[in-house]
Amino acid sequence: MTKRRIGLTAAITLWAGMGATGVQAAEAAAKPCVTPAEASGLMLFIAPDAIKAVGETCATVLPADALLRQTSGAFIDKYRAEADSAWPSAKAALAKIAGDEMKPALENDSFKPMIASLMAPVIAKDIKPKDCAQIDRIVTLIAPLPPRNAAELIVTLVQLSGEKKENSKLPVCPAGRN
Repeated sequence: MTKRRIGLTAAITLWAGMGATGVQAAEAAAKPCVTPAEASGLMLFIAPDAIKAVGETCATVLPADALLRQTSGAFIDKYRAEADSAWPSAKAALAKIAGDEMKPALENDSFKPMIASLMAPVIAKDIKPKDCAQIDRIVTLIAPLPPRNAAELIVTLVQLSGEKKENSKLPVCPAGRN
């Protein structure tokens, strides 16, 4: 059971990556929660850069043909296609999580490309090489899903895990409080 929790945590870290905001867990708990739609938007927005960064982190332990290591192709392209349309929801999520710290960057869309590219390395730094195979398996299992469905599945898992622990890095509103 422990191995499964590590895999779930690693998958959530891959998609959520909220450490990039610089918000401490205690401060995050005091901030308003992020709606599931906002959390899904954030995940979709950062997904292409996060997948690439985690793939680079896992490059030494995964085979070259592992889905997580692919930097081009149908899998990553479908997430790139969703990233721009997810920006309004991602922006709302970041505004709630980071508050005034990110307000200037969020108000100026010229910073939009930098936000995901800055968050991705922070996501990847939390990935342990021993978790790479499990993360690749999770990514492979959700690959057939449309990106929005994959993001919503991960948000649901974040909600579930967030209800069990106080200091969730992604403060998704509990189920029923959207």
